[in-house]
Amino acid sequence: MTLVRSGNSISTLFDLVGHQENDMTSALAFVLSRSPSLLRTLAKTVCGVDFDVNDKMLIEIQTARRGKGITDIEISIADDFFCVIEAKKGPWLPDKTQLACYAPIVASSAAKYRYLVTISHATIEMSNVHFPSRKIKGIPLDHLPWRSIKSMVDQSISKETNKNKWILTQFSTYLGALLGMENRFSNMVYVVALGSGNPDGWKLSWIDIVEKHKSYFYPVGGGWPDPPNYIGFRYGGMLQSIRWVKSHTVFTNPRTIFPEAPKVEWQPHYLFALDSPIIPAHEIRTGNRINYAARCWCAIDTLLTSETLSEALTKTESRSEPQG
Repeated sequence: MTLVRSGNSISTLFDLVGHQENDMTSALAFVLSRSPSLLRTLAKTVCGVDFDVNDKMLIEIQTARRGKGITDIEISIADDFFCVIEAKKGPWLPDKTQLACYAPIVASSAAKYRYLVTISHATIEMSNVHFPSRKIKGIPLDHLPWRSIKSMVDQSISKETNKNKWILTQFSTYLGALLGMENRFSNMVYVVALGSGNPDGWKLSWIDIVEKHKSYFYPVGGGWPDPPNYIGFRYGGMLQSIRWVKSHTVFTNPRTIFPEAPKVEWQPHYLFALDSPIIPAHEIRTGNRINYAARCWCAIDTLLTSETLSEALTKTESRSEPQG
């Protein structure tokens, strides 16, 4: 029997959806409890096994245990599969200490396949850097971006009853709206400074990496953002160009990409394939707000219409302030 247990009664998806983190999580639990197809897809994505979930699944939310915190979602499929899901609305990943509290819960299950699962807007690459062993206290850890959850929902619609199709469609629309809010910075430009010299040990300058190779890279994590849509490049005291990011991959050995690079092994880095440059129609100096190597986000229209990068930054910031 499919069951959702919660401290609060759940009647419809619309009782759950909103803009709070727990709304997203509860809505996911509700939809998983109503859609065997979605639950089957999620479990298979996590552990690679296709389970028969009809009348064998239990979904529990906000379960509290003394000394072990409160879990977001717990999923049981007979004696085959058990997982604890910790979900976040933003681009962050759960703290290792928090997940370590849940590991004994998973370990105590008699299920054949036992997992910790994180869900957030963070990419899989970010998760792999944050949790390189992909285990917490010996428990396998898997990460699912919310975009992947939406994809699973969309794939499951055609396999469900008419009633469940309606529920999945509503949840897909809800996730799409939230993901659209996440993309409110889709026209934002991540502006970086290029040094005039070469990376350490390279026979290629930072400027040539961008201008000649139409590429750029930076570390995964460590204060650097998830891949942006646009990157702006400044050197010589001014903004030189804005480039759309056509695609990105992750690498650890730069020599496999750039023959001019030394043979070294790095932490994971994003590699961006850049489109043709958008050249400002007028000179855009740095201004007095931007330090030498500082990075910042600016709306693309403010960059192309301001006299300085500092002015563009101020205009961009003002848009997020409450309007009186």
